[in-house]
Amino acid sequence: MSEAIAPNAENTPIAQWKMLGMSLGEWTQSLLTFILGGIATYAGGQWTKKESHLTVKTNETVKFQGDKVQYGIVNFSIKSDGSKEAESIECQFNLLNTQEVKATPASLNAVSTVKDSKVTITVPMLNPGETLQISAVTTNPASELSRSDISVRGKGVVGDSEPPRDYSNLILTIIVLIASMLLGAFLTNYYWKFAYNAGRRNALEEVSSDLVGLRDAARDLVSEVHARVGASKQSDPPTGGS
Repeated sequence: MSEAIAPNAENTPIAQWKMLGMSLGEWTQSLLTFILGGIATYAGGQWTKKESHLTVKTNETVKFQGDKVQYGIVNFSIKSDGSKEAESIECQFNLLNTQEVKATPASLNAVSTVKDSKVTITVPMLNPGETLQISAVTTNPASELSRSDISVRGKGVVGDSEPPRDYSNLILTIIVLIASMLLGAFLTNYYWKFAYNAGRRNALEEVSSDLVGLRDAARDLVSEVHARVGASKQSDPPTGGS
């Protein structure tokens, strides 16, 4: 009668925790891939997102004495400081005794009209970085225009007194915080995995395999973001010249 052979503890596999047929390492990898994919998609969308923005800046009235009358020159500017061109821009303000209105540079093809005390200036388009300078001469040197006196509107955009807010630093901070949390969870998981499977000879191979899987998933995500950015740039309509 053969004797029963006692199982070797070193060669006996230790039961792994599993849920829905996936180990803890596989769940961690899937969760990391899902979260990193969401972050990459959102960040890529923010980097390629284009919006129009118009900033209106007023200056003090310049006063000077003419031959018989004292004049005042009201000055303000409209700057296109968004990431997309602003179209069909209309600017309106009221100024008593307006004698002349000048909008520069001439290459922007601005058209000005004066009716009674109402001044209207229209511009077909302002590309990002372009600025329209407006000067109005009045025989009322006490006239002052504040930001609230000037109405600026365009296609899908309203003139603002402040430049556009840059959320890139906030987005980067959030990404770094989430990445730090994920890295902590990742290291904790594999520390536990090493401790739990200390008697298994293939623990290192399993960890290496999981790391390769994470690396490949990250590489695929980066390639997808690059492809989306390239496709977005190719699909943008050509910007009109100044």
